[in-house]
Amino acid sequence: MNSTIPADLLKLKARFETWRTNRKYVREPIPDELWNAAAGLSRRYPTSRVGRDFLDQRRRRFYASKKREIAAAAAAADINRMNQINGVLAVSRRGAT
Repeated sequence: MNSTIPADLLKLKARFETWRTNRKYVREPIPDELWNAAAGLSRRYPTSRVGRDFLDQRRRRFYASKKREIAAAAAAADINRMNQINGVLAVSRRGAT
């Protein structure tokens, strides 16, 4: 399976693995150097591809839950907007008769 992953992504993946094994504690933030390297690769490859190879499972779940929260908030805002529009239309229809 590694043959389908480009060489530069494999090198960065190895750097992430080295950092993970040598970090002082589990929740230690990812160093800026690694973030910048991943950001640089995201210009050449889809962000989902870069993130899939480097983010650990916990972070993936966190970002997935945030994405769902944002989508739910957007849907609620759309519903509120539609209710406001429908309310305005109902008032204007009552006034027209």
